[in-house]
Amino acid sequence: MSDPMTPAPRVAVILLNWNQKEMTLQCLRSLAGVDYPNFSIVLVDNASEDGSAEAVELACPEVDVVRNQENLGVAGGRNTGLRRVLETGGADYLLLLDNDTEVDPAFLTELVHAGEEEARAGILTGKIYFHDRPEVIWCAGGTWNLYRCDFRLIGHDELDEGQYDTLRDVDHVAGCCQMITRPALEAIGLLDDRFSPYFCEDTDWCARAAEAGFRVLYVPRARLWHHVVKKTGVSDRYLFLKGRNLLLFMRKHARLHHWFVFAFVAVGRGLKVVWRELRAGNFKHFLTMARGAFSVLKVKK
Repeated sequence: MSDPMTPAPRVAVILLNWNQKEMTLQCLRSLAGVDYPNFSIVLVDNASEDGSAEAVELACPEVDVVRNQENLGVAGGRNTGLRRVLETGGADYLLLLDNDTEVDPAFLTELVHAGEEEARAGILTGKIYFHDRPEVIWCAGGTWNLYRCDFRLIGHDELDEGQYDTLRDVDHVAGCCQMITRPALEAIGLLDDRFSPYFCEDTDWCARAAEAGFRVLYVPRARLWHHVVKKTGVSDRYLFLKGRNLLLFMRKHARLHHWFVFAFVAVGRGLKVVWRELRAGNFKHFLTMARGAFSVLKVKK
């Protein structure tokens, strides 16, 4: 039990913005309603051109706005925020939160409570819903299978009927909401910006925390809602980054027995994808993803 006379642990919330002024202001209004007594907000602006930084400074003068001179991507931008917190007094918990989320008032209280009560807590997340379908789960933690290089969101697109109401350990949590404890951050360091501009940097952080002996936890009573963008197609850029960063993740974390099985899985999956894309007239998609995978050979270890 925590001592009621002890000050609440300090939390630093880090938001990353790029040309999403209205969305970011909406997120900040949501955070203003949080009931947790001891938190601050750092907004990292990734060289926006829509006046985002100025609008936040005007509307929310208590927010520490940090301007990057160029768009550093997700990992690079968030690392700017993490460094800012560490350089300006630090915090007991550092929360990476997407700027397209809205949170329950008790959200931070529940995350910190779990962090304080659960031994070896390293990275924590909450129950994340679709914003436009507020009772439907977007993510309740995640799993991975290194034999297949397969990553999945638990509970995705399921109506919340209490089936994920138990606090538990998970393989990874979505970068949409990742709260790391100070001991875990000191042990594993910042996000790996080799995954820039995006894709897998959040999963890699969880893997590194687990490998260092920390737990990755899903906290169901910490609730938030995510404005999920509906994709109308898949860009070449996304396919290239997916191919590259999945293989980079495997290179960092897979063991020999994983690679042995994955070699057979990759051949079978590759043939299946080639056949599917040929039938759909999209063979270029396969080549783009393959190009991304082979580009891992150029990434420094």
